[in-house]
Amino acid sequence: MNQETHSSVLQVLAEFSEFAQRIVEVVQQHPIPGSKAAAEFAAATSDERVALKTALSQARLYLLASDDALRGLERALHEPTLSVTPWICTRAVLESASLSCWLSQPSIDASERISRSVGIRFDSILNELHALGKGKTGNTDPVDDAPFYNLLATASCLGISHQRNKNKHLCQVGTLKPKFTQAIESELSMRSAYGHLSNMVHANPLTILGRLLRTSAVSEDDPDLREGMSEIQDEDILALSILAARGYLAGIKQLLLLLGYFVGPVADQLESYTRRLEHLMRAHRSA
Repeated sequence: MNQETHSSVLQVLAEFSEFAQRIVEVVQQHPIPGSKAAAEFAAATSDERVALKTALSQARLYLLASDDALRGLERALHEPTLSVTPWICTRAVLESASLSCWLSQPSIDASERISRSVGIRFDSILNELHALGKGKTGNTDPVDDAPFYNLLATASCLGISHQRNKNKHLCQVGTLKPKFTQAIESELSMRSAYGHLSNMVHANPLTILGRLLRTSAVSEDDPDLREGMSEIQDEDILALSILAARGYLAGIKQLLLLLGYFVGPVADQLESYTRRLEHLMRAHRSA
């Protein structure tokens, strides 16, 4: 890839991140009258309005995480370009964006949005407990309800159910948060791409050897043994940039559609970044 194209990729990613972050900050919890979100707030009780604000805050938090990963991708692509980190950052962009989409779907009603938000809160507490070594991991659950008292009280006020297993231990509150593979498939339609990203992130030897340029030293005794770092391919730099931009755009678009902002110049400007990256890919392939 020539220096001009490389610089253009970095410029598009940086501009996209800056513009998108400004938009998301401006529209936070201020739906346009007549939008789906405005209608949900208008019909909600006071407790439900608080819960809906929480759901929007969670969706925005996921977008901020996605944006941070996009910025990480842009930095990882500066020369000297890192080999595996761009795949890690792209995967993180898709994961966070998919959950933001799942929360801000315009097609679901307010009660389901709130239930999904509560499910995310439950999953978050559960993961913190597991990280601290409290309770059991895997397919089991915490041994007591104490860490979930506040969440259970909130769920009760909102009419949201919880579930217990055969041991009567709490195992779910609200809607079950989907696994990343499920969310990326249903919200972004990028499951195959996510699988390739995961193989690279998990250091699958066949994936690394197949995707990175073979520029490292080759052993005379074993042609398959290579030492040293390999380089990311030029086309993969473009492909990862496009994939990350599309995933991030999907998350932003979904939230803005819910709030009534994905119209006119805002929509055109956001979509222009992926178009510019796709143009760079076409030019690279025809060179």
